[in-house]
Amino acid sequence: MSEVSPADIERMIADNVDLAEGFRFEVLDLADGARVKLHYNDRMLRLGGTISGPVLMMLVDTAMYAAVIAHAEHGQYGVTSHLNIEFLRRPPPAALIAKARLLRVGRRQVTGTVVIHSEGESRPVLHATGGYALFPPVRGA
Repeated sequence: MSEVSPADIERMIADNVDLAEGFRFEVLDLADGARVKLHYNDRMLRLGGTISGPVLMMLVDTAMYAAVIAHAEHGQYGVTSHLNIEFLRRPPPAALIAKARLLRVGRRQVTGTVVIHSEGESRPVLHATGGYALFPPVRGA
């Protein structure tokens, strides 16, 4: 496991993932994976007043990436290899909490799950499974 803090991971995501610009992610903790909060803003909504699917997918990938960075050697060099997402119900316009749990951390692949719920609610709005392919550090980087 790497020795990174939640603040370190927030900086890595802000610096290396252009899509994260305009959204405020907060890594709440790194116990047993990662727990990530996406603070609400009106840009997250789609017609009907619900949070859009692409925003939910971005949070799934961000939470999984945070867990991989924190718990896999050279995790910052990992890339998404696959995602399977089940949208369970419409999330209201509110902050979202994602809990990523790693099921297996291998030398080349990490597999995990992510559950998202709206802040203050216990019922999940989404369940996902996915994986990250791990690569060695890039020389000269």
